[in-house]
Amino acid sequence: MRTGWLLLILSALASGCATARTPRMISELENWKNVETSSTAELFSSCGVLGEAQLRGFTPWNVVQFIFKGADGPVMVFPRDAKMIFDQSIERIPVNAQAELRVAPKQTVALNIFFPTKEDFKASEKVTVSIPLKKLGEPVTSCELTVTFSRDLTMNVPVNTYSDRPGFTFSLGLTPPISTIGARGLAGSNYFGLSTYLNAYSGSHGFKFGGIFAFGAADLEYLPKIDENESETLMTALVSAGYAYRHILGHKAELTYSPGIGMHVLSYGFRNREPNETINAAFVQILSYDGRGEWNATGHAAIGYSLFHAWIPKATLQGKDVSGHMIGAMLNVKFGLAY
Repeated sequence: MRTGWLLLILSALASGCATARTPRMISELENWKNVETSSTAELFSSCGVLGEAQLRGFTPWNVVQFIFKGADGPVMVFPRDAKMIFDQSIERIPVNAQAELRVAPKQTVALNIFFPTKEDFKASEKVTVSIPLKKLGEPVTSCELTVTFSRDLTMNVPVNTYSDRPGFTFSLGLTPPISTIGARGLAGSNYFGLSTYLNAYSGSHGFKFGGIFAFGAADLEYLPKIDENESETLMTALVSAGYAYRHILGHKAELTYSPGIGMHVLSYGFRNREPNETINAAFVQILSYDGRGEWNATGHAAIGYSLFHAWIPKATLQGKDVSGHMIGAMLNVKFGLAY
């Protein structure tokens, strides 16, 4: 049984052991595409350069991708001085923008301008991006490149266009003493645990898999001791899989509810003796709140809190009823992976 316990823990941990990677670019924002061209692409010609701009999305950011084509003279582009204006009222400046970019004649150059927050895209109907340019030569000419994108108001607003919540998350949690209700055969038990869960989402709906692994001490009188000083051990695993619903509360917060089914493994014994064990079906539900989290070069991290409830409808250990309910709380550290 010891080997079985190790395999259970390792399998759940392996489900979340993925290397965080730098977010890759996904497709254009669907609800910002022009209905006639089926694209967000906007063509421009300014200060001796031609090109195209597209509105695209990463997991943590939205971005305007510019493609510049040099014409008859060198042109300097100043991304750090760019402005983004939403509905002619909200003005933003780009994040992590380079100071300047040179476009030589006949040269093709790509440039990404990052919006500082995705929240502005939730209710806005139009966004205008302007970048100052300077055409070199005699005389030096200053001008401004301006492109405007409009949202398709006939479409719903997808969550991933205005929320930076990751599509995949892996959480590690610490569980304080777990309570039992109705499980008379576990009276007197007191144990702590660790939890690990993997979540995969598409918008608000997703899938959760993982488990709670607890250990501690107990005083189950129906398991006789050989020696009164013999130490007792209690270990339990609650492994489940099920549906997950994610509700975005704000720019950096979310509430998740996850009902699921799985199995409950209970092992009780004494040191240097074979443990008594039982494996039974369990119904599990978890309610989680995740607070502020921040993106960095490797992914997303946040701290959250969870309440869990498990119902084990039928279980016996050494002839004693250990069925009933388990309730507890978890303090989680959650890591998000990009799409």
